[in-house]
Amino acid sequence: HDRKRELRDHHRLLVGAVARAAGIDHRRLNAELISRTGSRVDLATVEQLEKRIRLLERWRDRGFDGKR
Repeated sequence: HDRKRELRDHHRLLVGAVARAAGIDHRRLNAELISRTGSRVDLATVEQLEKRIRLLERWRDRGFDGKR
């Protein structure tokens, strides 16, 4: 439970940073994450959270283009 909480906290910070940098709202970003990982953040496994974080870090570093 602690690991998931830590991952969700990190995830939340990354979503905010990526959304601001890309000029999109959180809902669009989260919808894209759901389509790519198969789960909402509140239902995600540790592995899915880690995948979401990797995507967010890539978008933070390279920019979000909405493409797969």
